[in-house]
Amino acid sequence: MRFMLRKTLLAGLFLAVSFGASAEPSTLRAPGGGAVRALVVGINDYYRMPQAAQLRGAVADASDIAQALSKAGVSAKPILNREATRARLVQELDRLVAESRAGDLVLISFAGHGLQVPEYEAWKGIDPDGVDEEIALSGFSFSGEGVRDVLVNKELKAYLARLDAKGVDVLVAMDSCFGGGMSRAVDPRSGEWTIRQATGKVAKADHDKFVPIAMDGREARAVVRAMTHVTFLAGASKDTVVPEIPNLDPSTPRGALSYYFARAIEGAGAQAGDLTRQAIIKYVMQNVSENSAERQRIEFEPRTNDSKALQRVVLHFGERNLQISSEESAIPSSLSFPVHLAVIGGTANAIAKGKAPFEFVSATNAADLVWDVAQQDAIARGDRLLDHVDASLIGGVIDRTWAIRAIERIAETRVLQIGLTEGGKLYIPGDNPKIIASGVSGAYLTVFNIAATGQVQMLYPAVGGDTRLSEDEWRYAPNVTAPFGADQVVAVVTAAPPAQLLSWLYEHDQRADAALLPGELKKILDADASARIGTVGLHTARNR
Repeated sequence: MRFMLRKTLLAGLFLAVSFGASAEPSTLRAPGGGAVRALVVGINDYYRMPQAAQLRGAVADASDIAQALSKAGVSAKPILNREATRARLVQELDRLVAESRAGDLVLISFAGHGLQVPEYEAWKGIDPDGVDEEIALSGFSFSGEGVRDVLVNKELKAYLARLDAKGVDVLVAMDSCFGGGMSRAVDPRSGEWTIRQATGKVAKADHDKFVPIAMDGREARAVVRAMTHVTFLAGASKDTVVPEIPNLDPSTPRGALSYYFARAIEGAGAQAGDLTRQAIIKYVMQNVSENSAERQRIEFEPRTNDSKALQRVVLHFGERNLQISSEESAIPSSLSFPVHLAVIGGTANAIAKGKAPFEFVSATNAADLVWDVAQQDAIARGDRLLDHVDASLIGGVIDRTWAIRAIERIAETRVLQIGLTEGGKLYIPGDNPKIIASGVSGAYLTVFNIAATGQVQMLYPAVGGDTRLSEDEWRYAPNVTAPFGADQVVAVVTAAPPAQLLSWLYEHDQRADAALLPGELKKILDADASARIGTVGLHTARNR
């Protein structure tokens, strides 16, 4: 797609976020000085459900979070698969409420299926949409007693309200979804993406036998936004879903929210080791968006403009200023981690290699990039990146795939918020996509695009232009034109004019040099502790 720069500057709300990572594990402490407790749940095995409903990454999510907590000095044995029953979770939540005191910290995470059901009689009329949301536990089914092996959101909110009333700080990560759909369909040639949403119709007679936990009317109407001590992260908004994403973890598909929740716990530290609400929300939000190719958008509470509430400390790691180490921020200078390429529909002959390494794999589920030789398509992360791809072009597409992975890796803890206003849909001619980078006031901004062919395209500023911005938000509205496919817009903010980077970008503009970009960006991050990077994918087609 050709990029035509049209920008406006508008005031925004958010600031860029920095995470440091320590080479040594840090002890996690409650901001209020009390004890730290955790409830961690992951379910792959829904034994009353068909094979198509089984998950692959939820147990890995829970195990990862538990290991991250263990490294931080918090004992948290995960509750996995058939251990995760309604009776067990109610028992554990009752225990957390009973044992916790003011100043304590409770962490709750769930990875598994969610769903919507007709509202329960006990709460009839409370919600105007006439449905209740719930998480499905290991014995769930759409008929029989399994209908009742659930935890309803109203019940969870009642428990959160009880903890909040006691002055207990609570951080929740619910990695499941209850409705909605994909902003863009997943191309099946790139491998299967399992969705954490149980689909079906519950049997009314069994549904009507459900007996909720005892709660009063105030608890039944509890809203997280009003809970001073609660920070809530959900894997999807009402119009998006939670996919299990391949290649985020080399061993198994993963839930992106859980993955970055664990990364924040095990290595996060900012401003004397404290992690605020705003910091964790921004970190998770941007990384989930990037690694789901903008298909997934997390929800969070509280949604507020109150700076005091946003700066409330959620996780406390002590009074040390943790900085990201050069070892952790580095990418191999030898470009040693390869792109895994699967070839379907023919044979890969006479590939014109690019600059990044790659290796062939047989399974599309294990591939970072799929080349359909017969259809002449390149597919990655569920999207068709480019059509009319022959052996002369696939090397550039490999470079593009590698470069984006590398940039996301080095920028993971140096987040600049950037995204599409419409949540990453597929754009066609006549649409008006809008990209917004937030938290740029007073900083120097550089923006470029990585085309599907691996071509670098300079976007902002023009040669000789001043890149320092006075407003907090930078907007970019490209035209949707041929060639169609995938573009990745990368924005960089620095404390001083990035003369070396700008010189490099002007020199390499329109060249297929994507694989060289991570090295240039690493120089910026190493030289400027305040530098931030964000990326967003823009996907276009002739028609939907």
